[in-house]
Amino acid sequence: METGGGRSFWLETTDTPPVRPRAEGRVPADIAVIGAGFAGLSSAYHIKRLAGGARVVVLEGETVGHGASGRNGGFSMTLFGASLAVTYLLHGLARTREAYEYMVDAVEYVDRLVRDLGLQCDYERSGFLRAATTAGYLKRIRHEMELATRIGLPGVEWWDRDTTQQAVHSPLFLGGWVGAAQRAAAPGQIRAGAAADRRAIRRDRLRTEPRP
Repeated sequence: METGGGRSFWLETTDTPPVRPRAEGRVPADIAVIGAGFAGLSSAYHIKRLAGGARVVVLEGETVGHGASGRNGGFSMTLFGASLAVTYLLHGLARTREAYEYMVDAVEYVDRLVRDLGLQCDYERSGFLRAATTAGYLKRIRHEMELATRIGLPGVEWWDRDTTQQAVHSPLFLGGWVGAAQRAAAPGQIRAGAAADRRAIRRDRLRTEPRP
């Protein structure tokens, strides 16, 4: 999702942090993190938490959140990339349950980070509705719902047609899977808040030297 200027919608519609200084000369650091996306900012944040005295520098060639971190949909959720049924066939019941519980823990951890860091990012505890619009898809997700029940996945339930239509006010939906563990946020605001107290500098060329 981009605007005409090549920047994402999220970066265009949120307050941009001050432009960081370009790297010049030597920059002392114990740890250098390359890239100021979610992965880079998260790495820097957690390194500082575990080793508060470490000199951590985040190096970014564009702006904080310029890449995929500033262009995604802003969802934190518990969907299997290969579908629940395929994951179960490939890895079995125990590993599928472990994977789901790991995703739930990850969503809850994002909750805590937003709260503890005071990130102003339009964060919502919205839940998730996987709705069917065809009989074939309805059959498929009902099968996955039955599988989720058999595996014992928490926080999921089935909505019939009437319940779904009451919730979304559309005659197109035939029913759906509802999950409680989903959140929504504005990615541009998350990365802006997360970068606010991190030292981030722009780089053109990077040369590392051992610490004296």
